[in-house]
Amino acid sequence: MIWAGWIETCCPPWQTRMGRFSSNVFGIPCADLGSGHRISANREASIMQYTYLIPQKSVSLLKQRARRMKRMESIPHHEALEVTARAAGFDHWNQVVTAAEKCKPIEDAYLRGFLLAFDPSEVPDIEREDFPFHWEPYAFDLLKDRLFDIYSSQIDEEDPEGRPIAETSGLLDLHEYFDADWSSMYFFRLKQAGGIARVEQLVALVSNYCFWPPRFVFYKGSLVDTHQQPELDAGARL
Repeated sequence: MIWAGWIETCCPPWQTRMGRFSSNVFGIPCADLGSGHRISANREASIMQYTYLIPQKSVSLLKQRARRMKRMESIPHHEALEVTARAAGFDHWNQVVTAAEKCKPIEDAYLRGFLLAFDPSEVPDIEREDFPFHWEPYAFDLLKDRLFDIYSSQIDEEDPEGRPIAETSGLLDLHEYFDADWSSMYFFRLKQAGGIARVEQLVALVSNYCFWPPRFVFYKGSLVDTHQQPELDAGARL
């Protein structure tokens, strides 16, 4: 059971379900904080464990509100941060900082580098010591709104007019298709971003650790369908 503003959920210890906070922050809906302002809960041995996720943009907005509160209420800055954090659904400001640090590498990979998505049956062997990628189990939940926009803009292959899926499906159906297609994927980022500048190089690197290429690569926030990429060797040669 998740309470205090979060949706009810029940899941095995190895799974996570996400819910969006629904209360207000200083009269402004929390949805205005941006995508990814979510909390997850694992049920294990009747102990509820929470993982907070918050994007960098939302942290900036909370800081702005804290500064405004400091001026309006004439209170110390640290106190304004604490009040702001609690109003946003956190226990204290350090929890905001910890959540942001957890999310920053995911956002950086998605917006400024590479984020890979694998089908569950095609996940590479992550147990290898030299595996160059880091699994990000919360990437889908953090980036869900952005990923949904990308998913919706894809061309409907069954539409003779070649329209985007968003124009050929109802919103409820679209969300159902999106969750069914993408929520089960495994997301990875490079442990060391240097040396890989092109998608072709990335796919060639993956081939050293997995027979299958990633289903998708998100390069600087844009979707690349790797199934349409030419096959390359480790030196990124055809």
